[in-house]
Amino acid sequence: AAAAAAAAAAAIKCKTCGSGEEPEGNAILLCDGFGCTSAFHQRCLPTPLEEVPDGDWLCPKCAPEAPPADLVMPSPVSKDRALRRELQVVDGLRPADWAAEEAQRLEAQRRALPDRA
Repeated sequence: AAAAAAAAAAAIKCKTCGSGEEPEGNAILLCDGFGCTSAFHQRCLPTPLEEVPDGDWLCPKCAPEAPPADLVMPSPVSKDRALRRELQVVDGLRPADWAAEEAQRLEAQRRALPDRA
């Protein structure tokens, strides 16, 4: 079992540079997007990351595009008020986390609709 896990880890390659090496400060991040198997070095991303992010991480393909700064989005932290995107971070909520949850909720609603074929 340990050999299989080591072989699987060795098969992980950065989608940008193709290397599986993980030098200190440049870890390979695995996308947590549904069904995505992409992996990227911290420094190979379009916007390099200084640190490995806490929690789920989405690759550039899976990460929702940032909405315009003036777009007001409801906050799951505070349902009785809407917060601007930049205030959600202050409120302790990362917009990418909210967007991923919202996308899953909307997809579940879409699947619940009758088939129009």
